Amino acid sequence: MHTDQGLIDETFSRQRTELAGLLDRLHALAEAAGSGDLLPVIDQLGVTIGEPFLFVVVGEIKAGKSSFINALLGAEVCRVDPAPCTDVIQEIVWAAEPVEIEMAPHLRRIGVPAEILKDIAIVDTPGTNTIIEHHQEITQRFIPNSGLVIFVFPAKNPHTRSAWQLLESVSDEWRKRVVFVLQQADLATETEMAVNTAKVSEYARARGIPEPEIFATSAMRELAGQPESGFEPMRRFIRATVTGGRHLFLKLRATLDTSESLFDKIGVALAEARHQLETDRRRSQELTTRLEDRRERSLEQGSALVREVLERFDGCGEAAYRKFDDGLAVPTFFRRSVGAAFGRRSGVAGWMARLQEEFETCLDKETDAALNSSGRRILTDVEDFLREIAASLTEMSGSAQRPEAPVIDFWQRRDAMIEELQRNLADLRPETLFSEKLAQSPERAGSTLVSGGAMTLVGALLLATTHITVLDVTGGLLTGAGLLLTGGALVTRRGRMRREFRENLQTGRVRLGEALETRLNEEINAIYHRISQRLNPFLQYVNERMEALDRVHAQGKHLGEAFRRLSAEVDRAAGGGEQKPGH
Repeated sequence: MHTDQGLIDETFSRQRTELAGLLDRLHALAEAAGSGDLLPVIDQLGVTIGEPFLFVVVGEIKAGKSSFINALLGAEVCRVDPAPCTDVIQEIVWAAEPVEIEMAPHLRRIGVPAEILKDIAIVDTPGTNTIIEHHQEITQRFIPNSGLVIFVFPAKNPHTRSAWQLLESVSDEWRKRVVFVLQQADLATETEMAVNTAKVSEYARARGIPEPEIFATSAMRELAGQPESGFEPMRRFIRATVTGGRHLFLKLRATLDTSESLFDKIGVALAEARHQLETDRRRSQELTTRLEDRRERSLEQGSALVREVLERFDGCGEAAYRKFDDGLAVPTFFRRSVGAAFGRRSGVAGWMARLQEEFETCLDKETDAALNSSGRRILTDVEDFLREIAASLTEMSGSAQRPEAPVIDFWQRRDAMIEELQRNLADLRPETLFSEKLAQSPERAGSTLVSGGAMTLVGALLLATTHITVLDVTGGLLTGAGLLLTGGALVTRRGRMRREFRENLQTGRVRLGEALETRLNEEINAIYHRISQRLNPFLQYVNERMEALDRVHAQGKHLGEAFRRLSAEVDRAAGGGEQKPGH
């Protein structure tokens, strides 16, 4: 803001400028913190301290008001018109370019690029004798908001009735801001000045001003740079009572108090949010650690399931081998060979097909048994973990220490994130992926799948994965062994056939173990990856909010230091000497 050595107290102007800057920073802090409700309050504080002092100048035509205003401000802000307007109130304010705006039939706003108008705005009445009928515009709109009302009289004739009538319409509350000026003092004699000064004092007392401030000025002498213009005593009075003085610093103190109170509210709210976020991050990290532990545990259980399936595979394979070995007896094998020649089902091919069917039936049954033991442990662990997550989220939502009237939007956003996470986890249902998995290989997917309506997504995937993998790998295992031989070769090839049968079973066992381990690991990892994906948005939110709070905290720390420095300076300027508690 502009600092004028003549009218504006330099210390006050500097401190007001600094406070305006702090309010801009407080606005940015509130915005970054999510304190949207405080922004209008902060903006209004900035408007209030940034408003220029308002001087209302009243007097009749030809009282020399325009020259007086220019001399007082040290700038040509009013036109000294030989034929002035007689019916328009002029509000003279700062503007980058000259501008005139008709505000009302008897009110005009004039923008003038004079630096002093950044600190002092003028309401110039063209003549009380012409606008007395419009006095409400002055008494209701301008005088209550003014820092000073200056009644200007010609030094040779202060008896103009219209000016005193206007003063009578000013409420008692605002008369303490009134001063009287005998302008054009250079045109009056000493005797006239003494008599007329006494008369102005008398008129003022009669109208409720017990100790009127009266100044005799000569705008002509002031503008010409001549001594004894009478303006310096008036400027000292203005600096002491209007644009400076202890009362103004106390007002600055009041604005500063409000600003610091808002700053403290934001600080407390941020501290509460930070404490909650630290708790949320700790719990989130615990969930992440538990998820990884559960995943490893489920993978180990998957390996145990594979081992159990292979053990049961060995049992089914041994039973098939015994039947195969019994079937290699010469009479029995010969009858099957002859039967094959006549196309009977009792032939060698039919016999091998029945062995395959019996092997698959056994393996299907034993796989169900393995799933009902080892497989269900995997399912139960994942279901338990999902319940643990749901319980943790419920606890996080219910245990948060929310303030009754949150200053920042942190709590609403946090609650929304937790609710979204709860919905996402609740959406982990078996129906979609369950049917999708079965559709890939629906034949004989296992009795457990059919009765698994209460199973979660995890159970469905594990059951489908295990059954389908077993059938994919073992289907045709025995019938593809190339064992259809004639009876004549049986005696010389029986040992080799037994070895080939066992080798074929072993090869199938290895393939089954590798395939089942791979498929189960993929599905288990996919399950936990899906759970992790559901958790990630909240984890990311917590980390991002912590980073944002760190930035806001650093921003607030510097702002707090600046508030404390300015607070101490304002206290000294106000003459208090003592600093406020906590500053």
